[in-house]
Amino acid sequence: MDQLKPENEIWLDAFSAVLAEPSADEESFFEARRQQGLGVGLDETGNLIHAMSGPSTALSLSSDP
Repeated sequence: MDQLKPENEIWLDAFSAVLAEPSADEESFFEARRQQGLGVGLDETGNLIHAMSGPSTALSLSSDP
């Protein structure tokens, strides 16, 4: 396996940091899905998670549709 050059390591660390946090567009997209009661992600076993509350109530997530 090729060893990474230092500049590649710096780039990879910066790129990974950007991907570690959702963007404003991603937050907006998933908020809209939660408000519509659509799937909003995956649980630890890979099942689709659905929002179980509307926009005016506390968020509850369930892997049951």
